[in-house]
Amino acid sequence: MQTWICIHGEFLRDQLCCAVCLVYAPNDQNGRRKIWDQIRNFRASIGALFLLMGDFNEVLHPRERRGAIVSTTSVRDFQDIFQDVQLMDLDIDQDFMLLRKNAANRIDRVLVEQDFLIHFLRIQAFYKNRLLSNHFPIVVVTG
Repeated sequence: MQTWICIHGEFLRDQLCCAVCLVYAPNDQNGRRKIWDQIRNFRASIGALFLLMGDFNEVLHPRERRGAIVSTTSVRDFQDIFQDVQLMDLDIDQDFMLLRKNAANRIDRVLVEQDFLIHFLRIQAFYKNRLLSNHFPIVVVTG
């Protein structure tokens, strides 16, 4: 299953056009590659500030996965999307966002482009306590 939803809107305060995209990437590498390509194509087609957040089902660095196998080609694919779309990972101040028995991963993220940070100087992402899921919910505040 591949899911990615994009809300493209305008912030009236500054007359900024922003695209906020929610991602739930597939567990398999081929499915994620399709999502990464869709994100690249979408980013190239809009003239808006860009924010992506959600469950990417991939880590940026092998150290972000504990107790599970890391595929270096899959990690490289994810790193490539950062470079291609020029994204930055907002610091959430949490090493691992998904905890399962003996495994821990940082697969949940908030990604923004540099220009987003220029317009939203006080943007912050932080996690809340887990309630029903093995993921920590992420909250984004723009200031």
